[in-house]
Amino acid sequence: MPVLAKHHGIRVIELDNGTRPIEVVKQSVIGIIGTAPDADAVAFPLDENILIISNLEQAAKLGRDGTLLTQIESIFAQGGATIIVRRIDVGIDAAATLANVVGDLATKTGIYGFLDASSNVKVEPKILIAPSFTMAYTGVLKNPAAVALQTMADKLRGICILEATNTSKEAAVAYRDLHGHERSYIIAQSVKIYDTASQTSLDKSVVGAVAGLIVKRDKSVGTHHSPSNQIINGITGVNRAVDFKLSDPDSEATYLDNNQVNCIVSIQGDLKLWGNEMATNDTSKRFINVRRTADLIADSVEEAFVWAMDKPNTSGLAHEVIERVGAFLRIMINGGAILGGEVWFDKSLNPIDALMQGALSVSFDQEVPAPMKDLRFYMSRNSDYYLQEFDQLKAA
Repeated sequence: MPVLAKHHGIRVIELDNGTRPIEVVKQSVIGIIGTAPDADAVAFPLDENILIISNLEQAAKLGRDGTLLTQIESIFAQGGATIIVRRIDVGIDAAATLANVVGDLATKTGIYGFLDASSNVKVEPKILIAPSFTMAYTGVLKNPAAVALQTMADKLRGICILEATNTSKEAAVAYRDLHGHERSYIIAQSVKIYDTASQTSLDKSVVGAVAGLIVKRDKSVGTHHSPSNQIINGITGVNRAVDFKLSDPDSEATYLDNNQVNCIVSIQGDLKLWGNEMATNDTSKRFINVRRTADLIADSVEEAFVWAMDKPNTSGLAHEVIERVGAFLRIMINGGAILGGEVWFDKSLNPIDALMQGALSVSFDQEVPAPMKDLRFYMSRNSDYYLQEFDQLKAA
């Protein structure tokens, strides 16, 4: 309450103590970088963040050449999406173009330009892709575009989708071993997309379709649902079929899955994304839905308490913070996003010295349900059913 000077009259003092529910921070924004040499330079200037919200007419201004338009069409084939587009210049050769894609962290060009997205277009990318630029690597040297995407995924608390070498299962696993990263979702194939100009299906990057599928799942059921086992729209096939059978632990799809490489398989006539795992050996951070829902919770809690900054560090403020985090966790539980969650004040983390310096530590936990990926049925014989069958017959 404000301390008021003496006054002979009536005053209304508006208090800033209303309920401030925690709003969920959007996790479904795609950041895509690539080439479009015939683009409208006004609509899509080089090395700038341009926002597209489910607008194919706007996207068409990119022109057909290059890597961007086909991938944005693949995204929209799965459903509407919010996309941040960065168009880079085509270099004199492939190496120069790759350098433009990677860009520079200090000057925020190329992939690193996504750092300015929240300032430029008021949204932040959480699903990062650089179609056709993350596959190639030499010897023991990582692909530089993949490294840049991983760096940005860490900084933005998002994920990146990478294309493994798609010639064989061994090549795909070798790529994963070199490019392992807890925020990387790796795909082992490219896809076939029909091209009306050539009247044939052409090999294209898979990452746009996968990014669009993730967004589709986010909007329909939430980040706590995996995109695995979902139909991919807009593709006529894949560059290389992956051997798969639901009951076969020795299939190629299972081999890839066991090495945290995801793929596209044919199930009951449908081409589906198959695989839940990020490219990490840390089993607590392996599932894509667990990773992204934990990010959603962290982002939402952080964004929700800007109002609390620089207020008096009192038990009343601590109580209000704890109450609001608890209410948010209950919403997440009721929505099925987490199995449970509690928030508390830990005295050991809040010594007097820290409180006097303006620090306040609030602890909370949560648990996102893992995707059920291994369903086991135990079938046995029971000869007693013969007794039931023949007990129906009366003795002669």
